[in-house]
Amino acid sequence: MQSNQHINPLSNTSAQNMSTPSWFWAALLSGIVIRLYFVFLTTGTYDILIWAAHSSNVDNVGLINYYHKYIDMNHPPFMAYVGVLIKKLTAKTGFDFQILFRLPFALLDMITGYLLLLLFKEKGKGYIFASLYWLHPVAALFSGYHGNTDSGVAFFLISMLLLLSKDKLALAGAIFGLSLWIKIPGIIAGPAVFFYLKGVNRKAWFCLGFALVFTAGYLPAMLIDPVIVIKNVFGYDGRFFTTPENLPIWGLQIFVAPLLNALNLGLEIVADFTKWVSLALLVLVSYLKKDEKDVFGLGLTIASCYIILFGITFKLAFQYFAWAVPLMFFLDKRISITASILISSYIYGVYWVSCGDPFLLGAWDLTGDFTWNTGLLMLRNASMAFYFFTAIYFIFDAISVRVKK
Repeated sequence: MQSNQHINPLSNTSAQNMSTPSWFWAALLSGIVIRLYFVFLTTGTYDILIWAAHSSNVDNVGLINYYHKYIDMNHPPFMAYVGVLIKKLTAKTGFDFQILFRLPFALLDMITGYLLLLLFKEKGKGYIFASLYWLHPVAALFSGYHGNTDSGVAFFLISMLLLLSKDKLALAGAIFGLSLWIKIPGIIAGPAVFFYLKGVNRKAWFCLGFALVFTAGYLPAMLIDPVIVIKNVFGYDGRFFTTPENLPIWGLQIFVAPLLNALNLGLEIVADFTKWVSLALLVLVSYLKKDEKDVFGLGLTIASCYIILFGITFKLAFQYFAWAVPLMFFLDKRISITASILISSYIYGVYWVSCGDPFLLGAWDLTGDFTWNTGLLMLRNASMAFYFFTAIYFIFDAISVRVKK
C-alpha cells in the first residue's frame, strides 16, 4: 500500500547543508588545544613582561602619573585598568599573570572565528573560513602566545562588519568605538567605513554610536590630563625593532638603507614621512573604493588599507599582523594564501630562534647572543617585498577602477 505522506526530495540535502561538517569540530578542537598549549605552557614574549610591569605601575602610581613617567605606555585607559585587575587576580587565584592575561584573548579569538562563520555563511564559506582562521598560525601565535592585545583589534573589526551587513549602523559604530578602548589601530578602518556608508543619515548613525562609546571610554582620563592621553595613546607611532645584528625586522629600510645613507637622510625623518604617506594613501584608497556594494567589498577595502600600512612603513612590531588576519578572507585567495604562508613562516621562524625551541617553550630573547640564519632573513625580505608590491597593486587598482568610471 502506497503511503500518502509527502516526501520532499530536497529535505535531506537541506539538512546536510545546514548541519555542521564533522571536520569543523576537528579544526575547532585543534585550535583550542594549540591556544591552551600556548597560554598554559609557554611564557610568551617581552610584551607579557611589559604588560605585567604596566599593570603594577598603574596600580601603584595611577594611570595619569604613569603616562607621564613612561612615554611608551601607549595603551588606552580601559585596557590599562583591565591589566591592573588581572594583576590582582593573579594574587587571588595563584595563576601567573601571563596565563590570565592571554587566556581572554585566546577565547576572544574563538569568537572572531565564529563571527567569520556567520559573516561568510551566506556565501557557503563560513565553516571553511572560520576553520582556516582558527588554525591560522599567526592568529594562534598572537592570541595565545605573544601576550598583547592586538588580536582584539581583529575581533572588533569583524564584529563591526557583521553588524554593518545587518544594517545595524549605530551598534556597528559603538563596536568600532569600543575597539579603541583596547587598542588604537582599528581606526585605520575608519575612512573606509565612512566613505562606504551612503547618505548623511547612515553616516550620522554610525558616527553617533562611535562617539558615544569612544567618549565613555576616554572622557574620565581626558578630563584629568587630555594632553598626556593624546600624546601617549594617539601619538605613539611605533619603534624600530632590530635583530641581534642590528638588522631591521621589518620595513622599507631593509631595501633602501644604503640609499638613505648615501643621501645622508636620517632614518627617523624618512620613517615619519612614509608614515604620513601611507596614511594618506590608505585614505585615498578608501575614498576611491567608496562605491563597494556590500560589506564584503568593504572588507576588501579595509584589508587593502592594512596591507598598505604594513607594506609602506619603517616601523612595525610582529604582533601588528594580528590586526588583519581575518581580513585576509576578503582578499583574492592567491594574495591571502601567499601572505599567510610567508608571514606565518617568518614570524614562527623568528619566535623559534628567539626562544631557542621549536615548540616555543624557551624564554623569549629577541636580542640574545645568536645570529639570524640566511633562511630567516630571506623570509623577512620575501615577506616585506610581497607586502610592498601588493600595497602598490591595491593603490593602482583603486585608481584604475575610479578612472574607468
